[in-house]
Amino acid sequence: MKLYTSPTSPYGRLILLAAMPRHDLDFEIAYTNPWENPAELQALNPFSQVPVLQIDSNTVIGNSPFILDFLLGHPLRTAEQTATAAFAFSLLDQLVKLFGLQKFKAENTPDHPLTERARAACIRGLAAAPQLDAASGDVAHLALGMALVFMQYRLPDLQPHLSPANQNALAQFTARADVRAVSPENLETRPATLTQLRQGLV
Repeated sequence: MKLYTSPTSPYGRLILLAAMPRHDLDFEIAYTNPWENPAELQALNPFSQVPVLQIDSNTVIGNSPFILDFLLGHPLRTAEQTATAAFAFSLLDQLVKLFGLQKFKAENTPDHPLTERARAACIRGLAAAPQLDAASGDVAHLALGMALVFMQYRLPDLQPHLSPANQNALAQFTARADVRAVSPENLETRPATLTQLRQGLV
C-alpha cells in the first residue's frame, strides 16, 4: 500500500497519526504537491487531492474518513465518537476552505464573497468545539486535535475564539511525541514508510 500526501496536509497528517499505534500496519508514504496537479496523483485521483491510499493497481481510496475506516477497521464505535469526528471534519473543512480563499487571493483585490462566510463559520465552530481529550488515541479526538493544530498553524488569528479549556488541551496535544512526528517540519525529512515514521518517535 502507498499513501500519497503532502507534509502540510492536515488530512494526511491525521491518517499517519492515527495509524502509527498499529504496529501490524505499514505502508509507503509518497510526498506530492496537489496544488501542482502532478500527473501521478491525477492518475489515481482526478480531483488532485491528498491523501489518497493506493491499495493495489486497481483499488484507490480517497477522502480521509474512508481511508481511516479502511485502515483501522471502523474505528468510530459509538454515537459520541461519530458526532465528535463529524464535527472535527466539518471544522477542518471550513478552516481549509478559509485558508485556501486567503492563500489564492490576488494582491490588492477584494476578498472572495465566500471568505467572510467561511471565517464566520470557523469562529462559530471553534467556539462550539467539543472538549478535546489531548491524551486520547481515539480517532474522533485525533481528528479534532488535528483540526485545531491546522488552525494554530495556518490561521492563528482565530485561536482566541477557542475556549480556554480547549486552548490548554491544544497545547498538551501539540506537545505529544506522535503529534510532533507528523508535524510539517518532521515530514519534510520524508520518512519513506509508516514504520520509518514510527521509529522516529522521541
